[in-house]
Amino acid sequence: MNVIPERLKLLSRTIQNEEEFKSYLACLKLFWNQKYEQCLTSLNEILLSTNQSKYTFNLYRLHIEVLALRKDVYSLQLVKQHLLKRSSESENPITWMALIGLIYLELDEWEACELFFIALKDRYDCPYCLEFLQRFHMRVKPEDEGISIDLEYYQNELTDYFHWIYLARGYLLCGADRELEAILKFSHLRFTDSPMSDEFYCRLSLDDLEVAESYAQNLKTKYPQNNDYIYLFAYIKKELGEYKTSIKLYNHLLQRLPNDPDILVELAHCHFVQSEKDVYSSHWEKAKNFFKLAKREYRALGYPTTEIFHHEYMMKTVEGDNNHIATQGSQIDFWVLKLSQRRAYEVLSSEIDDMRVLFKTLPEKMKDHDYVFVMYEDGMTNDSVKLISIYQIGVGSKWHPYQGGQTILNLVAIYDKRVSIANIETRDEDRRDKLRMDDPKNYACFKIDGSGVSLIRESIEREFSNEIDNSSQDLDVKAS
Repeated sequence: MNVIPERLKLLSRTIQNEEEFKSYLACLKLFWNQKYEQCLTSLNEILLSTNQSKYTFNLYRLHIEVLALRKDVYSLQLVKQHLLKRSSESENPITWMALIGLIYLELDEWEACELFFIALKDRYDCPYCLEFLQRFHMRVKPEDEGISIDLEYYQNELTDYFHWIYLARGYLLCGADRELEAILKFSHLRFTDSPMSDEFYCRLSLDDLEVAESYAQNLKTKYPQNNDYIYLFAYIKKELGEYKTSIKLYNHLLQRLPNDPDILVELAHCHFVQSEKDVYSSHWEKAKNFFKLAKREYRALGYPTTEIFHHEYMMKTVEGDNNHIATQGSQIDFWVLKLSQRRAYEVLSSEIDDMRVLFKTLPEKMKDHDYVFVMYEDGMTNDSVKLISIYQIGVGSKWHPYQGGQTILNLVAIYDKRVSIANIETRDEDRRDKLRMDDPKNYACFKIDGSGVSLIRESIEREFSNEIDNSSQDLDVKAS
């Protein structure tokens, strides 16, 4: 795409004040403000009052969009049956079929979508067919094959708001900046007070938060009932460091959308930052409570809670550091985690960032703040092992749906030059699940005493000579 399609210039002319279009635009304004109930009521009244008009398909398309956003599957099925009946009574059923195809997309009824694709793939004379084809292609075509912008093939004037939306998204994804700018400009002329331009420019300007803030504020001011725009404005305020304003906005949203997990996470993060890691502050308690509520809601929806875990883990680490300071005299134990050679190879070939924090299913008798030496058997000799790294057990645990509770291991030191350690006298051997040691998931865990720690320290000193790792000195102090 080297030039803006000439036909788009037709839209720069003054839009005629058609009464039917005014009714459609009024429904769109309710939609933009997320007044979905009022929007559906207005749509039903208009559709019942007229059997067929110039904008009948626009009204049905808006009806489908509202039901999809509300996740009203039952009503979508009813509309689908209604459209099937209307298509059977129509002399030109293609547009009705395209609208039904869009419902199939919203319902994820993929076999039906594939059949409709075969039936509609050559209908370039119908913009609803082209919207269906474009959305179908976006879901099935690999990224390296490029973005399909089927709506670009339509030669007449586009009257449906959602066709402009999907045309703009296509240009955005393929990097056609001039075409996107033209779309945003001309859509604003046709659809008075449309949020489309501000919304696209806001998201395109997120690298410059002050510019994005002005667009987001416009959206929030013009559409005060639209929760998405309030959320976007609150997010930008958070990124700008204005946490008090962000908390106020998120609390306002939470009154409208109780127990929304995304809002709960953002509130928790804002309160965590405001606490300045003071575990006794009210912000700290609020952050803990909001993270707990968000995790419950995500689980209820079947969504992953990984992001929440990282926040909670950070908070538990801070709390653990405070508790550790208060109990410095408590006993710290030392352990050897011996990996199979296959598992050791996987670890040795990993990136350093992937090794900073590990999650392992370890014996319950291992305590927070204990130290773990990760080793593997030297395949060349039978009387030594190789030291890979040293970890300290973090505070708390992580739940894995298949492996159960997992212990957190924080990296203390890692050795690019593997350190040979003579066989260490061990006790309390705990071999995981009694599996073969060549299984990559298997390992053996041993508890060692002060003499074992001294042996490891001496081996490190011998291997590195004057380049003694500070962590080994710390271990010697703790062991003594």
